[in-house]
Amino acid sequence: MKHEILVFFFVVLISTVPSGFAQTNSEIFPEWIKTTIKFWADGLVSDTEFKNALEYLIENQIISIDDNSQGFGGILSYYGKIISGVSFVGMDLSDVDFRGATISDVNFSGTDLSGRDFSTTTLRNVDFTNTNLSDSNLSNQDFSNMKLHGTILKNSVLTGTVFDNSEIKDVDFTNANLENTSMENITMKNSILTNANLQNTSLSSSVISQTRFDETILKNANLQNNDISWSMFDNADLTFADLSGSKLEKTNFRLVNFNGATINDVHFNEVVLDEANLSNSKIMNANLSQMKLNYLDLSGSNLTGSDVSNSFFVGANLQNTDFDYSYASNTDFTEADLKNSQWKNADLTYANLTNSDLSFATLDDANLTNSTVTNAVFKDVSLSLTSIEGFLNDCVIKPSANLIGCDLSGQTISEIQMNNSDLRFADLSYSLFDNVDLSNSNFENANLEGVQLIDTNLSNSIFKDTNLQNSTLNRVMLSDTALNNINLKDSSISNVNLIDADMSGIDLSFANLNSVDMTGSILTGAEFRYAVIDDTIAKYADLSGSNLDFVHITNSDFSKVRLHGVSLNEITFDNVDFKHVDLTGLNLKNVKITNSDLSDSILSKIKLVDGNLQHSVFSNSEMKFANLFGTDFTNSVMIGTDLEGSILASAILVQTDFTEANLSLADLSDSKIQYSVFKDVNDDGCEGCP
Repeated sequence: MKHEILVFFFVVLISTVPSGFAQTNSEIFPEWIKTTIKFWADGLVSDTEFKNALEYLIENQIISIDDNSQGFGGILSYYGKIISGVSFVGMDLSDVDFRGATISDVNFSGTDLSGRDFSTTTLRNVDFTNTNLSDSNLSNQDFSNMKLHGTILKNSVLTGTVFDNSEIKDVDFTNANLENTSMENITMKNSILTNANLQNTSLSSSVISQTRFDETILKNANLQNNDISWSMFDNADLTFADLSGSKLEKTNFRLVNFNGATINDVHFNEVVLDEANLSNSKIMNANLSQMKLNYLDLSGSNLTGSDVSNSFFVGANLQNTDFDYSYASNTDFTEADLKNSQWKNADLTYANLTNSDLSFATLDDANLTNSTVTNAVFKDVSLSLTSIEGFLNDCVIKPSANLIGCDLSGQTISEIQMNNSDLRFADLSYSLFDNVDLSNSNFENANLEGVQLIDTNLSNSIFKDTNLQNSTLNRVMLSDTALNNINLKDSSISNVNLIDADMSGIDLSFANLNSVDMTGSILTGAEFRYAVIDDTIAKYADLSGSNLDFVHITNSDFSKVRLHGVSLNEITFDNVDFKHVDLTGLNLKNVKITNSDLSDSILSKIKLVDGNLQHSVFSNSEMKFANLFGTDFTNSVMIGTDLEGSILASAILVQTDFTEANLSLADLSDSKIQYSVFKDVNDDGCEGCP
């Protein structure tokens, strides 16, 4: 209690004497008063003598008490008082209430002020060296340009307080609430902010070294242009924080959450990022070279223009990450998830992409020279011959294999699963695949010239711009496979199901097709010149615009095919079902269609001069105004055929059956008519009809 009353006197002297505590005028405080106070504090005078001294001060109005009934305890509150130029070093201030006071130039070094409420106190230029302020409320204070050395601020409330330009050393902020504070341009060293709340705090342009921020909340904090080297941020929350331009030498960010943070223009010099979350962060133009970033989550982050060379991203989550214009030479991405990542104009020379997944990635103008891509996945990635020329690929044959650019030419591969493999730009020329599952594989731009595919499953595979010239396909499964624009010239295709296949633009010239089912297939613009087709079904197929010149078709079903704009010169059809086809207006030169059925077909205005149509059926067909000059219809059936206005001059009509045919206005002049049947024909205006 003696210490408290002495404190009271220090403050009273300041607040009641205009010239301040330093004044020693004995007229105001007689020497005997000061001596009595000193002796009482030292236990050399009695309480009665001390009481007499106090009564003297009150009676002479040197001090005043508003309510005498309060006793001496009531004078320990300083609300509204000004305390200045006082030293409380080492004093016991446990019962002193500083609320509402204005305190300036006061030394609190070594004092215990824990649990105090300074929220209504004005503190200016105070010295808190080694002061215990734990559990105190120091919100909205101005501590700018202060020196805080050894101060204990555990569990304190410092929201809205300004620390700008201050020197903070050996300070303990454990569990303190520093939300919305300003700590710009500070120097902080050897301090502890474990589990403190610095959300929305600005710490820009500061030097913070050897300080602990473990489990600290720094959400939305401004840490731009800082030097936070040698500090520890274990398990801290730095979501949406901005560390752009900061120096991070040997900083520990283990288990830190950087989600949405901005870390542009930063050099990560020996920084620890073990198990950190860097998803959706911005790390543009940063230096991450020679870093260990294995198994980190960087998904959705932007590393445009950053240097990640010679670093390790083994098993890292890099989905949707932007590496455009980045430098990733000699970087290890083994087993990394790189789906949907962006690598425009990036340098990936000598990078290790083994077992990585680059599905849907963009590699426009990326440099992949000498990059290792063994077992890497490039699903739906656009690759050019230039981009894959430098690939280093062990070419392991297995399911879901990456065989991009691999040389498998001349090999024998049998009874193996290779489904879901990527064979783009691969060389498979003159290889033998026997009983191999290659379903769901990609053969884009691959060379399969001379390949033998026997009992092989190619269902749902991609053959864009694939060369299959001179190949052999026997008992091959091609369901749901697009074969448009591929080259099968000189190939042998047998026992193959091509129902509903897209083969537009396919080159089957000089090919040999046997027992092939092309029902409903799209063959528009296909090339069939000199092809030999036997025992093949092509019902409902669309052959519009195709070239069938010199084609030889036997024992096949081409009924109801679409032949708009086809070329059929010098074709040979024998025992072909050609029912319900439309050949209107076509010019057929040197055509041979024998033993075939063209009933219910449309051949109006067709030009078929000197053709061979022996032993064929044209029942109920429409051949109006056709030019059939010199054509041989020996043993053909024309029952119910409409030949109105057609030219059959010089035609060979031996044993031809014209029963109920319409020959009105037809020209049969100079025709060779022997043993033919003209029962119930309409020969109105027919020239040369018997």
